[in-house]
Amino acid sequence: MSRQGPIPWVRETLGIAVTPRNLVVVALTVVLVTALHLTLTRTTLGRKMRATADNADLARVSGIRTGEVIFAMWLIGGALAAAGGVFLGLEELVRPRMGFDILLIVFAAVILGGIGSVYGAMLGGLVIGMVHELVPLFYQWGIIPVRSRYAAAVAFVIMVAILLVRPSGIAGDNG
Repeated sequence: MSRQGPIPWVRETLGIAVTPRNLVVVALTVVLVTALHLTLTRTTLGRKMRATADNADLARVSGIRTGEVIFAMWLIGGALAAAGGVFLGLEELVRPRMGFDILLIVFAAVILGGIGSVYGAMLGGLVIGMVHELVPLFYQWGIIPVRSRYAAAVAFVIMVAILLVRPSGIAGDNG
């Protein structure tokens, strides 16, 4: 696949470089998140997954084959991780330990969103990702005095600040 340049009108209007490949990745991510949401909320498998996650013993007694449900969870998780790896590979050089570089950020997103909350993890990832990407832009515009190499640190500071206010995370149960 040849290198694609940024879309000119986006660069001129917003001052950011967005390539057609970036738009495809965003569109595919929206499709995957929507499919995950529909699976969790509208299917029998999703109901079984939620029951198993809440109380595996009770789900088993209710007739749910929890082993099969857990296997399905691993398959879905593996497929989503593979999609994330492909998306990351479109932007970076593919190497064996490429996921290790973002592991701490992924954990921060899950903790920020609220452990045990799928939607919280997605929201936490969105918050961390947006902060990480907006810090260089805000520095360039003169809004904040923090250089782009400290973007991850700013994201972690925001995570700590949110956790001080909501210890269970954005979507966690604080009750």
